[in-house]
Amino acid sequence: MGTYKGIQGSLVETLSSDPGTISEVQGKLWYNTTSNSWKLGTTSSGAWATGGALNTARNQATTSGNTTAATIAGGRPPSTPNSDLCETYNGTAWTEVNAINTSRNKAGGDGTNTACFLAGGSTSGGGAQMDVCEIWNGTCWTEVNDLNTTKYSCTGTGTTTAGLLFGDGQSESGETEEFNGTCWAEVNNQIHGTSDQMGAGTQTATFCAGGSPQPSALNELYNGTCWTEDADLNAQRVSGSASGTTTDGLVFGGYDADLPAPTNTANVEQWNGTGWTEVANIATGRTNTSGSGSGTNAILAGGYTTTQLDNTEEWASGPTAATVTTS
Repeated sequence: MGTYKGIQGSLVETLSSDPGTISEVQGKLWYNTTSNSWKLGTTSSGAWATGGALNTARNQATTSGNTTAATIAGGRPPSTPNSDLCETYNGTAWTEVNAINTSRNKAGGDGTNTACFLAGGSTSGGGAQMDVCEIWNGTCWTEVNDLNTTKYSCTGTGTTTAGLLFGDGQSESGETEEFNGTCWAEVNNQIHGTSDQMGAGTQTATFCAGGSPQPSALNELYNGTCWTEDADLNAQRVSGSASGTTTDGLVFGGYDADLPAPTNTANVEQWNGTGWTEVANIATGRTNTSGSGSGTNAILAGGYTTTQLDNTEEWASGPTAATVTTS
């Protein structure tokens, strides 16, 4: 029978506190003298927790950032077709800040809470789509060069200097545009034209899952040049949210039935670059959600059930220090 030193190459450490970066000690054992307990570096399966409520309930908005620093802009509050309201999140509470210049819903965007873009969208329920693009610097929104084609129900990924926008609720053409911080350029289309899809990643590595028509379970990956079809979701969905990368992503919320009577879903799936696995559900099944973040740190704000929502949910997974118990 092997010893711990023989397997790990070192003796069990005695520490007064758990290591600051648990990922560096995954699979390793140590003794915490403060808590008088044995600890093991492991990986949590992930869970959703309740966050601070939005100041203004809304759906069809656009969110950038994560559970400690996020921005939500635009959307559709109760009894109003579109909004210019913007709020920022500090991990505890949302604060109303300077509004976007052009009210809209169903726009695409991405970035951080101090540097994100917002492009396209609609001023109504979808009939009046736009090509307007704005950039947020953490204080104000500034209008920059327009998209080449007006669109709504679109998805944005990337940054304010290397952005990507795809999907279109009017033509479902699969048109894709790249942003270099100054101008938008049309690039290769998606294989399957979609709208209200869920996507996340960078300008050169993005996944796009689900969407209309139908809804769909299709999944495509963009490598900076072309889109390729990859493993489908386990469950079809549309109008949900996504976070993460092409090797560690999440899709959550949305609905899984055809219009005009959508069935809101609480289902969450995780992508590892090869296949999708169902993980912990969100607490409130909802559609037309606003979400962003990484595969281990994601935020979900607002959405719609039978009315617009103001609640926030936060996803956390990854390395953790587990207490070793005996029985």
